[in-house]
Amino acid sequence: MKSLTKVKLTMARIKFVLWERYRAWWGAHELNEEDPLLIDKMKAEEELKRKDAIERKLASTPKKVLRKLRRKKRLQFRRRQARRAAQTGEQIPETDAEREARELAEFQRLAAGGASTVKPGA
Repeated sequence: MKSLTKVKLTMARIKFVLWERYRAWWGAHELNEEDPLLIDKMKAEEELKRKDAIERKLASTPKKVLRKLRRKKRLQFRRRQARRAAQTGEQIPETDAEREARELAEFQRLAAGGASTVKPGA
């Protein structure tokens, strides 16, 4: 008798869940009939709200913390760029600071009497 009651209770729960899913689907279907672009508008509004929240948060953040955050984002971007380049086998364009540091090291080595590592004509 107990197992029969459990089965009926389980079936009632399943029926309820299925009915709620159907009701939600039908509501979405009706909204789509009324305004087919409603979902796109809602997504755009959510994205705009998210961006506004981020801007408000950044506006109230101290400059020192923002600098650290920018530096961290820049470093993450360079790491992702290097990872992508390693996967595809393409060269990453070096920044001005990296190029100047490389050239300075080369000039210092030449000034100390070392041999050039750059091939002529390259």
